[in-house]
Amino acid sequence: MTVVLSEIPVEVSPRRLAAKAELPVEKVTCFLSKAGSVLRPAGIFDEVEPVEALGRSEDTWGKTVIIGLCTLGQGVAGRMGKSTGRRNLWDSLGKVALSDTLDYLEYRVRLFLKPTGRDTGDRLIPGCRELPLEANRLILDHFKAEESMGIQVQSSGEIDSRIGFAFLYTTADRTGDKPSRCDHCSRMDCPAKL
Repeated sequence: MTVVLSEIPVEVSPRRLAAKAELPVEKVTCFLSKAGSVLRPAGIFDEVEPVEALGRSEDTWGKTVIIGLCTLGQGVAGRMGKSTGRRNLWDSLGKVALSDTLDYLEYRVRLFLKPTGRDTGDRLIPGCRELPLEANRLILDHFKAEESMGIQVQSSGEIDSRIGFAFLYTTADRTGDKPSRCDHCSRMDCPAKL
């Protein structure tokens, strides 16, 4: 069952963005008054059998996984490319807003799994060891979302992580806290670490 979240409630405070961009709050407040209206955070996820959706599976994934996409919307892509003078602000805004979007999406995935006695396991982003970059295209094709969500796979196989990204959650029985696999990963540019 595909779950579509067409409007994810994300509100970036000027103080938080100013800290991230290392700029004065006044400058960021003026920027946010104009840029904030461009943000259209959205997400989509589905529980699938990994072999059917991705053409592969790992022993640690289980019978089903959650695949999904999150985005800041089509308008953000155009703005990020054009505003070289404010690139730092757009990049920082993207990181903060995507982090909040993913937090909300993960919350909804957990609610989705809760009645079944399961929870999210590891979060994998295409390009990590267990999930090759080709998964970006497969996940995007699964949802037929390239046009509607403003996410495109680049020739390198990557998605512009300032605008959105694809993800996979393994599912696990609710057994309590366990360490995150990201704690031991050395990849610093991973969207999962936003």
